[in-house]
Amino acid sequence: MNVGQKCQRFVNDQIYDPDMDLSMKNFCSQFIPDEARHGDMLVCGEKDLRSMNIFFLNGESRNLVQKDPTGSGYTCVPLEITRKIPDPIEFYNGAFNFKNYEEIDFYGIEIDPLAHNNLIKSLTNGRSAAGHKILYYFFDENEWEQGRGVFIYNEQEDKFFKLNSSIEQKYLD
Repeated sequence: MNVGQKCQRFVNDQIYDPDMDLSMKNFCSQFIPDEARHGDMLVCGEKDLRSMNIFFLNGESRNLVQKDPTGSGYTCVPLEITRKIPDPIEFYNGAFNFKNYEEIDFYGIEIDPLAHNNLIKSLTNGRSAAGHKILYYFFDENEWEQGRGVFIYNEQEDKFFKLNSSIEQKYLD
């Protein structure tokens, strides 16, 4: 599978007509450029960048993937994509800097604690996160957390905790 050093962004200016007998995903799949690689982004036609307009290419299947873990239209790079990218934070650094768009709702990048164990250990003083945990990298302040970094969600407290050397082990387990 071919993964580049940085995410390429491809924009399809074709406007999707919801009255067509074709899903948005299938409509946009018609416009995947030949040079697109695993993890690259395809933006489909609209002037706001919500989850329904941004897709990521699965390089193995050549399918488009999208995810909104909030249910509110926020774009997230899913594990299906990031677990096959050695350094997803660097790969997507700068990819979400859009100009001339009315609204950009970006949630984060999902980080796999097993595939990206070295990253987790570098942030937590050599400790790992449990394999069932999903971590998120936030590029900047958002309505969930302040600042950028890798965060782990704790369901019991309904809160994100930033990974650092002093994070309590109970949040990693």
